[in-house]
Amino acid sequence: AKEGLTELDSTSVDPENVFLVYDDSIERKVLFSVYYYEIKDDTKDATKYQAEVFTQNLHYHIVLHDSSKGTTQNENVEPHNLGQVPIIEYRNNHFAIGDYEQQISLIDAYNSLMGNRVNDKEQAVESILVLYGAQLADNLEDAREAMRILAEEGLLELPTDAKADFLKNALDENATEILRKALKEDIYTFSHVPNLTDENFAGNSSGVAMEFKLLGLEMITKTKEANYKRGIRQRIAIFAHYLGMQQIALEAHSIVPQFSRGLPKNLLELSQVINNLEGKVSLRQLISLLPFVEDPDAELEDLEEEKEKNMERVPFFNQVNTKPDEEVTDEQQGLLDPEES
Repeated sequence: AKEGLTELDSTSVDPENVFLVYDDSIERKVLFSVYYYEIKDDTKDATKYQAEVFTQNLHYHIVLHDSSKGTTQNENVEPHNLGQVPIIEYRNNHFAIGDYEQQISLIDAYNSLMGNRVNDKEQAVESILVLYGAQLADNLEDAREAMRILAEEGLLELPTDAKADFLKNALDENATEILRKALKEDIYTFSHVPNLTDENFAGNSSGVAMEFKLLGLEMITKTKEANYKRGIRQRIAIFAHYLGMQQIALEAHSIVPQFSRGLPKNLLELSQVINNLEGKVSLRQLISLLPFVEDPDAELEDLEEEKEKNMERVPFFNQVNTKPDEEVTDEQQGLLDPEES
């Protein structure tokens, strides 16, 4: 946040240029964070390295190295007034590694196999021609002339018992295809990601069967969601603290992050579930099951307004019309008397 600005914004930074330092306590509290980057000045042919160091209250601007002036160090300190270290770490998992990192060897093997298959097809066009029982010429100069004519005309004269053939180093396509499928399945299996293009996967539309196939991916997603929610809460706390300095009261714990899956939903199955649970579960909870409803509370308000408008639009002849109580005759009261009935 800079002076003169009334809004607080957030951005993402490259994790390769950022690191956070934690203490050795069980809470793993952040001591400070460092964001460093390189600045090039082509006009002066100079390079300097800038570092932004954030503590709980201060922001340090540090020039680590400047090639135009030699090794220098310049430091400027100012308070950031955000209440905590403003750089937030969003971990992918407990080990802080990417999902693809453990599959790099399998991916490299798959790429190498497919590359060799393509190279094999290209080498078939540029294969070596082997002559059996004959030779192109008696000396090197005549042989080069014969090869030139062969390349341009595509014609080769051979004696009666001689033959010519291409020397090929062809891969076994059947064995290669089996290995390709095995590598592909291993990548999906060990990464816990289902093959969405598989015919067996798309052919079964049962909700329970789909959930079982997505169970491994769902567990990984839950871990990501928990780590991301932890970072979101830190960001909300920073925004709440900043708004508090502007006399705007905001309880950070009152904001609950919600996540929705991007997987396809069976709307017909969901509608059947809602009909079966109507009257047993709150309407708001049932509406929240629908993927196209972003705000269940707003949807409930719209539903109540629509019901009131429909009641006002009921035609006059469809409304129940009864006489006032004072106009009810004695004969009608006698018909309603249980003793006479």
